[in-house]
Amino acid sequence: MIKSEILVPLLNANEPEARLIVVHVKDGQAVKKGALLFTIETTKAASDIEASQAGFVRILVAEGDTLAVGDRLAVITETAMNRWKSRVGATYTLPLQKCASPNRRERWPNRWG
Repeated sequence: MIKSEILVPLLNANEPEARLIVVHVKDGQAVKKGALLFTIETTKAASDIEASQAGFVRILVAEGDTLAVGDRLAVITETAMNRWKSRVGATYTLPLQKCASPNRRERWPNRWG
């Protein structure tokens, strides 16, 4: 579940866009409130963006992207997410869950024969 969104702030009233210079965290990394996430710049100023809440960061943009004011840079979620690709190339995102017994592996039924 999403706890908060990290948006591009208005740094200068005359510039509706900013460029993302540095991403300081990795996708899926746990962060604390106030942790440094991004550095963005306009033609006149550079600014650091911090986490508004503690949680796990899901990055939605890449370094070097030019973004409009109000665009989402990332979301902070309550739980870690696991990404995996299917055989056809589609990407799915599933929440990571702790096993009741870490030493025991359950078998999945073979549905295809």
